[in-house]
Amino acid sequence: MTKKINEMITKEGPFESKTEQFLQMMFSKRYNNIEDQKDAYGTESKAKFYQESLVEEGLWTAPAMVASYVMLNYPLTSEIADVGSGSGTVGKVFKAGNFLQVDGYDLIPTAANEGRPYYRNVELHNIIESPLPRQYDVITASGILTKGHVDATAAPMLAQSLKPGGELVAHHPLFDDYDYQVEAGWSTQTHFAVKYRKKFVGYIYNGKNVECELVVYKLKD
Repeated sequence: MTKKINEMITKEGPFESKTEQFLQMMFSKRYNNIEDQKDAYGTESKAKFYQESLVEEGLWTAPAMVASYVMLNYPLTSEIADVGSGSGTVGKVFKAGNFLQVDGYDLIPTAANEGRPYYRNVELHNIIESPLPRQYDVITASGILTKGHVDATAAPMLAQSLKPGGELVAHHPLFDDYDYQVEAGWSTQTHFAVKYRKKFVGYIYNGKNVECELVVYKLKD
């Protein structure tokens, strides 16, 4: 199933689950706003709430889906950047699969430090303002190209951060009453072509499966 985002955003409680409470907070944030992201993830207790709610209670599968696509389609020697690396949910999967040439980039110092053990290197970086300090074969973006986080304003910087022919592997939310890819500009940006799409169960929301969409963007020539 998908869910109506307006019901998520407007609900004030009581909440049926930690996952419901977390998503109400997250989807209410503004795009590309550092202060909003710090408000959501900027302390140890807030990072812990994300882990306890969406990741553990909600059985958040999207980081593994993103990493799995890369591991199935790229060699071990690939240079990989994980943008929005946070506490390392994507990095853990890569490390378990012996994909070790993975660098993490995040806005939030607390989250970046927590994820540091799962990456070759971790740096603080705002992908809205500038490209990454080097180019990569592939960039993963799990949990950031979504409502309340980052829109297609980041597309030019992500494109400049890839080697020729590189790919951006991401996922987007799916809702009955809202199209993130349209609102956020991903359906009209000119830097990438969509190479692959696949729907999958992203998390459990109050006992029901909620779908997301894995999208692979190929850098245009």
